[in-house]
Amino acid sequence: MSGTQSCASHTTVYISLPAVMRASAVFEYMRKAGMKNKKDTILLTGVTGNLGSWLAVEMLRNGKKVLALMRDQNSKAAGRRLSRILDIAGGRELKDNIEIIHGDICEKNLGLEPNTKSLKRISKIVHCAACIKFLGDDGKSHQLMNIQGTLNVLELASHLSVPLVHVSSAYIAGKRTGAVKENEIDVGQSFNNIYENTKCRSEMLVHDWAQTNSLPTVILRPSIVLGDAQYGRTVHFASLYDYMRVLALIVPRLGKNCIRVATKPNVTKNIIPVDYFAKVSSYIINCNTSGTYHITNPSPLTMKDFGHIFSRIFGFNRYKLVKADSFLSHKPNRIERLIQKATSVYNPYMQSEPVFDRTNTDAVLAGSEIELPLTNLSYFKKLLDYACSVNWR
Repeated sequence: MSGTQSCASHTTVYISLPAVMRASAVFEYMRKAGMKNKKDTILLTGVTGNLGSWLAVEMLRNGKKVLALMRDQNSKAAGRRLSRILDIAGGRELKDNIEIIHGDICEKNLGLEPNTKSLKRISKIVHCAACIKFLGDDGKSHQLMNIQGTLNVLELASHLSVPLVHVSSAYIAGKRTGAVKENEIDVGQSFNNIYENTKCRSEMLVHDWAQTNSLPTVILRPSIVLGDAQYGRTVHFASLYDYMRVLALIVPRLGKNCIRVATKPNVTKNIIPVDYFAKVSSYIINCNTSGTYHITNPSPLTMKDFGHIFSRIFGFNRYKLVKADSFLSHKPNRIERLIQKATSVYNPYMQSEPVFDRTNTDAVLAGSEIELPLTNLSYFKKLLDYACSVNWR
């Protein structure tokens, strides 16, 4: 399932859709569902996550009504939690257009009564919720949320006959190297962790569902998403934040020690700010063009770039990149052992990364005013300053 269309020019540049997804079927579906006169009301899962929170704010800014699925059964507690999330994501003034609907993706019908009044207003489902941990309880949480949760969302989308937007990950590519195209999913690749594995399987479920339903379906594949470009704000501190936090704690105690990092200087790390993810995603959603889209950085930083940036940020110049065999040939010092232990879950990502093709995404964004902010020294300073200001919470 893939296909793109310039939202600004309405010129089709690449189409590879099954017959059920062609324009005539989409328009017929819209006519029957009465969507032409129906204001967009989005059922959003994962609103309390980093991606979901910023995407909610962006959709609200674009005039959408958002029904935020939250597990909190206490309405006041849920309201306070949502208000905090909106504050961080810069959407406090928009909270009147977001409504909490209590439910759980792990339950049939998302824990919602089939005749719930709110369900009748839904014009689209945007599925952001997922278990994003790389390690866990033998994969039980990943199976429950990423697999069964997605199946439950698909079942509800079928029941309501509404389009679906599924937030996947560029890293379903697993251990692949070289170019990864947007229309490729499972090509026999192996994976670095249970997160990648279950996200790939859940995307396959969505792909198969799209092949048998005459409903518009969009799959979004972001790369590594960090804080917003303007202030460095984020809802959760994970992935590269873990590495920066270790450096922030250890560098003052470094003394004359040198930090060796087992990696390759030219290995890339594909990073985008969360506000860029939200703007691109919202734009694609508004286009209503079925397909799979890599929301990634076309010019990602290399590990050598990170070495320079971190040396400047943390005020030391003893950050040395070495190959894995060289690292092991000399016994790591105490600082190196601490860093290695604290960030071991990310070691595979220090050794390789594929190139994420953006054919579909670039085609849709052609003519738009959306630009990718620089992920440079200034950006990482903002990330660190914000993290420290909230004590990494």
